[in-house]
Amino acid sequence: LKEGLTCRIVLKDKSIIDINYLTEPIEDDLARRDFTINAIAWSADRGLLDPFNGLRDINRKLIRVINPRNFKADPLRILRAYRFMAQLGYEITPGTRDELLKYTNGLTSTAPERITDELIKILNEPNAGKYLQLSVNDNVLSHILNIEQDTLLRNIRLIKRFDRSSNTLSVEADYLQTELSQTITRSGIIRLALLLIQNETPAHIICKSLKLSRANTAALKGILYAFHLSESTRIDQNKLYRSFCMSRDNSIEAAVLIALSKGREILPLVVKAREFINIRRKQLL
Repeated sequence: LKEGLTCRIVLKDKSIIDINYLTEPIEDDLARRDFTINAIAWSADRGLLDPFNGLRDINRKLIRVINPRNFKADPLRILRAYRFMAQLGYEITPGTRDELLKYTNGLTSTAPERITDELIKILNEPNAGKYLQLSVNDNVLSHILNIEQDTLLRNIRLIKRFDRSSNTLSVEADYLQTELSQTITRSGIIRLALLLIQNETPAHIICKSLKLSRANTAALKGILYAFHLSESTRIDQNKLYRSFCMSRDNSIEAAVLIALSKGREILPLVVKAREFINIRRKQLL
């Protein structure tokens, strides 16, 4: 990646390991990391190096910034803190939260591809709604999506209801964990669609600003079109069929959105969507 300094190893499971050659003392390198839990090293000569007590914070399940200036150097670390909360179940220390709030404006100048990568990792988590709400309360998510805070909080309530439906939707568990483009799962794209409903900024503009792939943008458009088709009036069999026709292979995702927005049970609509998909696939054979 950097000639003479960095090499990359790609494993069979597509995991990536970057190896950097040190050009300075290891302590200086660790001091520029984001959080104490990521500032731990090992040396064959010196053993474990933990100058910022990262192991202690791992044991306590805490996310603690090493130096507040590190947020200014790379504001993406702010969003990464919420991602670690979602993935690891850790808590951000009060001091770290106070500091990250000072640098949220920097997210607007961060490369959108990097933001989208972190956001997708949060959206894929089963309790994403909890951590999305925390990021909204701290005025982080509104900087990224340019959506009013009240709208985001209203939509996140629907995401939380979806998060609680895992037992109800266990029959479709494997399907919902299927990865689409950019590693977002079908559950993740449902949560993203829920974030984008009922706001003044058109979804395609947000998709463009996030640099979503064409495949993900097309899927979102179909899901959201199906949602808008059923939004204003009572949903009947004819309108449901039209919604599935618009969302096509994403009919199950559309069914979840429609059920949540209408306050209906999710599973019955999902069953109808599955029947539609199976019939459609037979017709294409």
